[in-house]
Amino acid sequence: MRILSAPSTARSCGFIHKALNIHNELQLYYEHIDQNYDRTDPPEPDKDFKADVTRGRYTYYFNPITSAFFGYRYVNKNLDEESPSFSDYEVHNPRLGFSRSLYENLTLTVSGGYAIRKTDEFRWRICNT
Repeated sequence: MRILSAPSTARSCGFIHKALNIHNELQLYYEHIDQNYDRTDPPEPDKDFKADVTRGRYTYYFNPITSAFFGYRYVNKNLDEESPSFSDYEVHNPRLGFSRSLYENLTLTVSGGYAIRKTDEFRWRICNT
């Protein structure tokens, strides 16, 4: 059985949402997380980590009710002490989509994308095959 004290978290973030003109909109978001756990019983290596999350989205409005967008999310997580089941990683997540307002309170959005998670082990395998 593990007993963890409440984690202490330091976060800093920023968000910019800017309509460039009637057809173009830009959103940028950044967050830094510094998570610290104090393990009490049984003593184990710390699972403390630092993470950076960056998101961006560009939207083009064809008219007031129809738009297309491109979004991108990047996550970088660094653990203080790595183990076989927990390692540092990066996630790249691009996305494309379309949105259409059907009624005043109802919008239909269709989007698709993919996520690539890269770890140090993954990079090593790619370089050595």
